[in-house]
Amino acid sequence: MDQKAETPTSNPKLSNQGLKDLLNQPDFNQLLENARAYKTQVEAEEQAQNPPPIENIAEIPPTKPKAISRRNFLTGLAGATALAAAGGYWAYKLFDTAPQTPKKDSVTEAAEEEETKPVEIFPTPNPYFGFRNDIPELMVWAKRAGASCVRIDGDRVDLKQPDVLNEAKRLDLDILYVFHPTKPLSASEVDTQLEAIFNSGANITLEIGNEPDDVTVPRWQNHDLDSFARFVALVFERMRQLKSSGVIPSEAKAIVGALTNQKNTDKFISSLTRAGISDFKNLTFAVHAYDSPEDVRYRTNLVKKATGGEVMITEIGTNNVAANNQPIMKSVDTISQMYTAAREFTNNPIYIHQLPYTERDPITGQGYGYVEMNGTPLASFDKLKENIEQVEEQKSSQKKNPAVPVSI
Repeated sequence: MDQKAETPTSNPKLSNQGLKDLLNQPDFNQLLENARAYKTQVEAEEQAQNPPPIENIAEIPPTKPKAISRRNFLTGLAGATALAAAGGYWAYKLFDTAPQTPKKDSVTEAAEEEETKPVEIFPTPNPYFGFRNDIPELMVWAKRAGASCVRIDGDRVDLKQPDVLNEAKRLDLDILYVFHPTKPLSASEVDTQLEAIFNSGANITLEIGNEPDDVTVPRWQNHDLDSFARFVALVFERMRQLKSSGVIPSEAKAIVGALTNQKNTDKFISSLTRAGISDFKNLTFAVHAYDSPEDVRYRTNLVKKATGGEVMITEIGTNNVAANNQPIMKSVDTISQMYTAAREFTNNPIYIHQLPYTERDPITGQGYGYVEMNGTPLASFDKLKENIEQVEEQKSSQKKNPAVPVSI
């Protein structure tokens, strides 16, 4: 059956620029030259074979067939084949009207891949539960535990490469940022740090200093509380100035860092007074407690009595499970009891030390942490999550019925 030729659906025209570009192709110009030479040869041969009509038949000269040389034949055949191929190629390139799929850049491909990932459903964030964590790859485990916030050690974070802050921000986790240089800073040095911290886009509360009186670890120069108190006063003053000038957000907040030895509390308060701080009732003081709910109650009561201010329990943990003859799962119960005790004193977040399983006893291999550095949760992770949820359920029931005890 004869097939009908397809009728073109469009009649695209070659633009002037397109024609110029085509004619500027070296191979195409050579092809045209070959085609013109071949055309001239063929026309001459056709004219010789088909002369104009002669009136007098007697005038017709005798003729004999003219042979085409093998070279001419092959040259013509090659030229015709090349012309047909080139014509087909350029017609496809110039007149093809089929829609082309645009090439995607790496950013677009990454965004589309992210959209196709299944959406993870996290527990409802517990406003009283936080984790200590500086590892961006493990940040999601704080979210999976039900924490609403993380405590980040500023000494271990490069603000020029804020992966930790960005990951916490992406997961909608509030940040307690520990700002603890080991020696006094100038006002301009403090300003530079405060601007970088508070303008990072994350919801940050600043913890000024960290255990400056520690005599075993050099956390502050000569563990001198007088110079540390002056540093605290300087940070509060620079924050006031930067907020009033709009350099940092007006809602920027800071708390006073915790001591190692709570017996130094009265001495520290005297140092703060000499540094020009006296309105303690409007300040919040950090508390660190270890190993037992009794330590939480002792240290928290001591700070509240000495300052009259708010407390935030920014570190609870166990010093060394081996030294206390506590296997890891038993230490989870201890931490849960400490969390319960802390909830008696404050509605501020309580930070558990710590999420990464890194600080281990050199003999037993046991220590702090609930998730391996490779992202594998320990059995203690699920147990702690379950215990914290149980405490909050009991606290909720206690609001409705105060006679209901809260215990783990």
